[in-house]
Amino acid sequence: MNRALVVDDNESSRRVVSYILSQNEMAILEAEDGQIGLPFLLNEKIDLVVLDWKMPTLGGKDLMIMADSIIKQVGKINHFKRQKIKIVLYTSIKLEELNFPQLQSFDITGYVYKGWSIDQQKLKFKKIVKNLSSREAA
Repeated sequence: MNRALVVDDNESSRRVVSYILSQNEMAILEAEDGQIGLPFLLNEKIDLVVLDWKMPTLGGKDLMIMADSIIKQVGKINHFKRQKIKIVLYTSIKLEELNFPQLQSFDITGYVYKGWSIDQQKLKFKKIVKNLSSREAA
């Protein structure tokens, strides 16, 4: 079973996403900010990260940069093979407003806008999970 980490400071958003993903046969880990999510990324087998972009303690952008840097350092020290984690940006910021050139260096699997209806979000997450499962089967 694939595992997802849902990182969002809004508890109701975390619960909605966790429910949708669990309905698509994913095991769920939750974190209310990037600081709490970072140890999960470094110590657990995570197949998909659903990441809120703006959080008060450690936002999505900073979490991605920090995790990438730590994984690269560990790789240099311990010959650790970096896992390719799929990332879904789950945010109230419209995609065209995200100004982060380094996004291309991450495996951004999808984008889900919090302003979409629950039905639209369900459809989008279902497609993302289906694509994740089909990539693993290949």
